[in-house]
Amino acid sequence: KSGFRDHLCVADDAPGFADKICSLLFDPGKRQRMADEARAQVEEHYDWPRVVHPMEEAMEQLLGA
Repeated sequence: KSGFRDHLCVADDAPGFADKICSLLFDPGKRQRMADEARAQVEEHYDWPRVVHPMEEAMEQLLGA
């Protein structure tokens, strides 16, 4: 399985970054797998209830509710 985590690289590594970009440009299947995995991660960890609930609790605590 080759997902988005396989394409993380250090920002100050220009050759490594270029290699990762080129590998995605020339492999549509890899791009799609990366997109699918990234979307699944966002849906699992950053969906609306997960984001709003902690904020709601903090606001209630600040307001003394």
